[in-house]
Amino acid sequence: MVNTTASNFGLDIPAIALSNKSEIQFLYPSDINYLNAEGSYTHIFLKSGKKVTVCKKLGDIQKTLPETYFARVHQSYIVNIANILSFSDGKESNLLMKTGESISVSRRRKSEFLSRFTKL
Repeated sequence: MVNTTASNFGLDIPAIALSNKSEIQFLYPSDINYLNAEGSYTHIFLKSGKKVTVCKKLGDIQKTLPETYFARVHQSYIVNIANILSFSDGKESNLLMKTGESISVSRRRKSEFLSRFTKL
């Protein structure tokens, strides 16, 4: 039997099954750093440093991701909010991920994204 859930803070979080011609790969939300769209392809960047590319649109994948852990911050990006280090809001808004990547936050999605957090 294949375990298709991962335990995170005592919650069972289902894996995302990605299929290609010959196999199904299971990804767990806690392993995903961010996703980037490129046309009909989506690149999934993992915390391990690996990149998985699938022939699916970002919006289709977004429907399978738990909203509690992921935020759409740009037409081309979805981020795992647990892997965000900081947010900078200047002429352009950007997220700095724990892995060092900088990801743009669109003006249209900025207020929705920031509303998810409590400011101290």
